[in-house]
Amino acid sequence: MEITEKQYDEYKKLKRWAKRQKVYQSAESVLDLFDDIDIPIRASVGMLALLGCEPQYSCCGFDYVGQPFHKSHQYGRPYVILKKNPTTEEFVGLFLKENKTWSAKRGALANLINLEAIVDGNPFWRKKECIHFSEECVICIGQLEKFLWRTRMSMADSAILCDTNVFAKEINKYWQYPPKRIWTVVKADIYKTLSFS
Repeated sequence: MEITEKQYDEYKKLKRWAKRQKVYQSAESVLDLFDDIDIPIRASVGMLALLGCEPQYSCCGFDYVGQPFHKSHQYGRPYVILKKNPTTEEFVGLFLKENKTWSAKRGALANLINLEAIVDGNPFWRKKECIHFSEECVICIGQLEKFLWRTRMSMADSAILCDTNVFAKEINKYWQYPPKRIWTVVKADIYKTLSFS
């Protein structure tokens, strides 16, 4: 049996709709901010919070094993967007002196700083389906983790990290990403996750 072009278009539309519904269900199934932060960059985000840099958003830059279905990434560009404050300014300045693969850009909002890795990318690994695609991002995240580890004496023992989607939802009626519950970041717990500690 053959189907018409109109029927095939309808099939494709329904398929896209079903995938979108699966994305929404996945996003709603993750309740806690801790579980919503990309695993490969989670320790860095936690240490930045303990340091007082007030992380707002983050991305590891690649698909990882076990990630929730709704996850998407700024592929090849790991980043952490931080609240601009004196601690953040000092940290970013010191970090960038030692790590040339990272850059800091002022965000669209003047009170934010986007700390982003510049991954040149091995031309043979540039397809995100390639098993090697993540490696340069992982190395950059490792640079950030190791630098943060050296600042551990300046970190608080704990910090509260709120999901910025809470605030976005309050001022934007149609904000689609469901806000997550707070993450109480505990320094001792972060240390346990670091392989070089």
